[in-house]
Amino acid sequence: MNPFHFKFQFQVAAWCLLLAVATHAAPLYKPFDEPPHNYFQRVPQDRFSQLMATSPQLDTSGELPLLLSLLEKLDIPVSSQLLVFSATSLQSGQINPGNPRGIYFNADTSVGFVPGGRLEIASLDPEAGMVFFIFDRLNPTQGLPKFVRSDRCMNCHADSPSKHLPGLVVGSVAVNSIGGSLDNYRHEEIGHMVPLEQRFGGWHLTGGITLPLNHANVISVLNGDTMTTIPNPPGRSCDLRRYPLPTSDILPHLIHEHQAGFLNRVVESIYLTRENKTERMAAFAKEFATYITFQKEATLPASGVTGDPTYTRVFQETGPASGRLLRELDLKTRLLKHRCSFLLLTKSWQAVPPLLRKQIYAELKRTLPADSPVRAALQANLSDWG
Repeated sequence: MNPFHFKFQFQVAAWCLLLAVATHAAPLYKPFDEPPHNYFQRVPQDRFSQLMATSPQLDTSGELPLLLSLLEKLDIPVSSQLLVFSATSLQSGQINPGNPRGIYFNADTSVGFVPGGRLEIASLDPEAGMVFFIFDRLNPTQGLPKFVRSDRCMNCHADSPSKHLPGLVVGSVAVNSIGGSLDNYRHEEIGHMVPLEQRFGGWHLTGGITLPLNHANVISVLNGDTMTTIPNPPGRSCDLRRYPLPTSDILPHLIHEHQAGFLNRVVESIYLTRENKTERMAAFAKEFATYITFQKEATLPASGVTGDPTYTRVFQETGPASGRLLRELDLKTRLLKHRCSFLLLTKSWQAVPPLLRKQIYAELKRTLPADSPVRAALQANLSDWG
């Protein structure tokens, strides 16, 4: 093995270890790859699998055309682009400040893009949870690259941050000049409750935002016990022309964080119901309802934030017109104008088993005032609201 590649592989393993050592709590659920869950034996029914079953016509003339055509087919906005330069994912050997990974997402599916590397997909399956795929490298003379369902992703994506279930991971680490992780700024928690000063380490961040402690856009240098940082604004270390956009905007960052926490709870609901853990369901329903209504949301800086206009428009125009009020943005003190997740009106929510949905609705009805416009929107758009 190339020694340089081995170094990167070691770094991603170390990053996963940083995530895992925060607690050593025993798993709450049976192993996801054993009965009754049988993760790898289930035929995926996620958005990406359904698309590829139709043999879609994708543009294989180059890396960016392939990425853009796939995003279009998956209904993922290009303006959701986030750039992360910590050496993580299966392609750790190619991710570093000089070659960040682009991440693009909608309510249930994410696509990872590494220039010179391979496309990665994470997509929500209603029975398995998050399922992961990776393409071969593109060879324009050979047409569409083959893709496979990846099991190695489970090294990080089925660990303690997602309760040992197939979920999502959002990291924040101090990154050195070759992408290695020197420190971890956050631990187990994933979602909108994580303080902003603990986020963004190893990520680029653009848009209107001023944070008192911002780990974004820097490379860390460790000298003995002292760690210092060097500015690394987007484009200084990498060629942004290799990406569809030059941005890694604050608004998709905030939306992505909320969605990761939401989807991990959706996954847990699937496994919780399958194991028929009735004694845990009531507590879980209450906690999920608390999350849905942003009761513990981290506050935004006093100056507020300004989101990219293109992503703002795409975000607010998504979903049923009668439920658009759930996508009205605040961005002054909090993310949304109305404290209720827009994800209730997406297919992601429908993956929550009916028994638990009913219990969560009961909690929401106790929380939302009877004359709330949010409650009216939910009643108009959710056939099982009751």
